[in-house]
Amino acid sequence: MRIDARDLKAVSSTLNVLYADDEDILREKMHSSLSKLFSEVYTAKNGQEAFEIFKKEEIDVLITDINMSIMGGIELIESIHRFTEKEPKIIVLSVHNESKLLSKLINMGVNNFLNKPVDKQIMIDLLFQACKSISD
Repeated sequence: MRIDARDLKAVSSTLNVLYADDEDILREKMHSSLSKLFSEVYTAKNGQEAFEIFKKEEIDVLITDINMSIMGGIELIESIHRFTEKEPKIIVLSVHNESKLLSKLINMGVNNFLNKPVDKQIMIDLLFQACKSISD
């Protein structure tokens, strides 16, 4: 069965998402797309900004780039691990496909990994899985 945006919205409309990426245009496009699916969408241009938002808001799903200035995605995830027991579902974005990086992310409890440029259907599938597991 192919998951579409309506299916995703059925499981995501009451959830909050935080999207962290240092690419302005991509961040704006993702904010626009995610706003149609989630209750609240927060965006950050680096991991430090994302962590400050995470500490103040109820975040169900985190989508983060790995390579960002000031604080990268790995440092962001490590900070979240130290800060709380209740962790969001995490999807990591990267242009890199290094096995060493992937195994580190898996050991950190990252739920999914997406290569850039993002394939829209894969993104919908991953978000659906993450949101469905929260609602179940």
